[in-house]
Amino acid sequence: MAVAGAGVLWTSISLSFILTGTWINLLLYAFELLIGLHYLVRVRGWAKALLGATLLLDTVSTIFVCQIAWVVRDNTL
Repeated sequence: MAVAGAGVLWTSISLSFILTGTWINLLLYAFELLIGLHYLVRVRGWAKALLGATLLLDTVSTIFVCQIAWVVRDNTL
């Protein structure tokens, strides 16, 4: 079975593997968000902008990971 998602062709990847990877990604994202927000309050200048841009990029990436898992789940069931 092939599922097209986010410009990538996913073939023969088990649903449990995709969901496990998604959960791990969400846990790491939550940890990064807690640490990032802690330092976002404490730093100033260009470091604050860089940290904010990094958190924004990781937020968008996590949204795409969840969307791909959702598409794979819908096509598997």
